[in-house]
Amino acid sequence: MASIFLSASLCLADAQIVYDAPEKKLIDFSQHSPYIQYYKDHLTDYEKEPFDGITLRLTKEAGNGDIFMVDNWAKVTAEVKEAELKLASSLKASTMLTDNLLVLFGGSQMDWFSDEDWAKTEEHIRYAVGVARAAKCKGILWDPEPYKPGKNPWK
Repeated sequence: MASIFLSASLCLADAQIVYDAPEKKLIDFSQHSPYIQYYKDHLTDYEKEPFDGITLRLTKEAGNGDIFMVDNWAKVTAEVKEAELKLASSLKASTMLTDNLLVLFGGSQMDWFSDEDWAKTEEHIRYAVGVARAAKCKGILWDPEPYKPGKNPWK
């Protein structure tokens, strides 16, 4: 019986030795998350803070990260999208802020049962992911809380 207990204990100890807990990261996210240009212009200031990453925003002209605001996206030109993508590609890597995220918001003016609106939304998400990749972000921060009155899709 003692040998079974000892064997089980060694197996559990080995499993705990092999497992590495995920490293915790401190990411700056607030209503004052910078647009990509502002972040680029003030990178050294952001690197003075104690964060591992920061959330970046698309400009208002490039959709502002409001992926469900399909009427607003219709006003975004291909030139503006390309300029935002080029700007994101021009960001230099930071040795301090290694875990940046692009923030997307949940306010909505779309018809949730419209295939056409969903196609537009998919296009916007793909564009945002392209910008995040170009900016070398670790991923997307999804903020489902709608801040615009009358644009709450969760009611």
